[in-house]
Amino acid sequence: MTKSPIPHDLPRRLTLSLWDYSWYTRAAPGDRFGDLERCFREAVERGYNTIRICAMPFLLFGDHDLPDRHELHITGMGNGFGAGSRWYDGAAPASFDPLSRLGLLFDLARDYDCYVILSSWEYQQSPSFSATPAWYEALYAVPNGRRLHALAASLCRMLDWLKSTGRFDRVAYVELHNEVENSRLWDISPLDRSKRHLVRDETEDAIGIVRAAHPDTMVTVSYVISYAQPLEHPLQGCARNVQVGHVHIYPDSVVGALIREVLSYELWIDDPEKGAGSGFPNATLRSLLRPDAPPADEHLPDGLWRLDANGIPQKLFYFFDWTDPAKVDEWFLSHHGEFAEKTRAELTRAIEQTAEWSKELDVPAVLGEGYLWSPLRSTFERSAIGRGIFEHVVNESVRCGLWGTTLTCTGAPTHPEWSDLAWQCTLNKTFLAG
Repeated sequence: MTKSPIPHDLPRRLTLSLWDYSWYTRAAPGDRFGDLERCFREAVERGYNTIRICAMPFLLFGDHDLPDRHELHITGMGNGFGAGSRWYDGAAPASFDPLSRLGLLFDLARDYDCYVILSSWEYQQSPSFSATPAWYEALYAVPNGRRLHALAASLCRMLDWLKSTGRFDRVAYVELHNEVENSRLWDISPLDRSKRHLVRDETEDAIGIVRAAHPDTMVTVSYVISYAQPLEHPLQGCARNVQVGHVHIYPDSVVGALIREVLSYELWIDDPEKGAGSGFPNATLRSLLRPDAPPADEHLPDGLWRLDANGIPQKLFYFFDWTDPAKVDEWFLSHHGEFAEKTRAELTRAIEQTAEWSKELDVPAVLGEGYLWSPLRSTFERSAIGRGIFEHVVNESVRCGLWGTTLTCTGAPTHPEWSDLAWQCTLNKTFLAG
């Protein structure tokens, strides 16, 4: 028997659609998640059975007296900041009761026979969309090294609430936080392996809190295997008491190569310069910019606190927002051949490592997101090349016996690939039947 067998009332396999924080930051009427029921209907039509979300655990059930707990005001980043990225575009102003909205999401999940992975992006992007920095300030007021514990306590109370309201049966599992080593849960560089044991010890403690309070719930965190972390065994040193081996994979692809080229540093390493800095944009990026692109140091959100709140470098936003999609696609297509074989090989190896690691821990394995991360208006991910990469992921997920996978970088209603209904249906059926 496994340490965390898949409960009999959960699907044999999970097909994930990542709604992250977009399900509430894009909640305005007419915005992509303004009609949650439509989103569920479309997800089921495409073959998805599981929704992965930032459930706002700290905001809703944390130890604070923020008025945002009762009425959350969303405004977005402002000044068109993030309009060309895959997670920051849109976000029209909206105000709502966040707990009522979470309850509605769970009710609709039952209506459409879907399950929910409860996660948090609160120490990454979530609070940067709020009208004020209060949520962000409350999160960072929690002492360094105790933040995941605070999330664990909040999630315990959230699970209590879901049980008391009769909604707990829709929980697939709990993921304490998205990509713990790429978050602001600790003041440690994601690549500082000398301190990884601290992250592991505190993560195991936090997982233990939820497991003890809710032994009927599978608990985990998510980790990343990326081109910036070229380790022989990238999952060594991770928490040993996870009950789901939840991993995100970013191979050395042509997309990652262009990001490295224009930023001049690895994506997952914090940029010491909050602003654009000298020498930016470089010649490569200048050749890709639209004629109306402003100076790099003038492209900012409506409050600098939003940059700290989300942790994504301002340089990366500039690349996403102001490059010409046609020129970016041309770069991808002209350079893809240099990375094609390596991209598929790294995806295969990373999926095998995920399966091996999960087998060692005797837990099911899930791919939660990853693969490529191109600008929103790029068509590369929708091209035959991009879709071929995603199809490779699904086929390898089947071969390696994974419990769950995500078709595209997120399988999200906010992304252009969502429009290809037939292709998603086919791939989801392939995975479910594999």
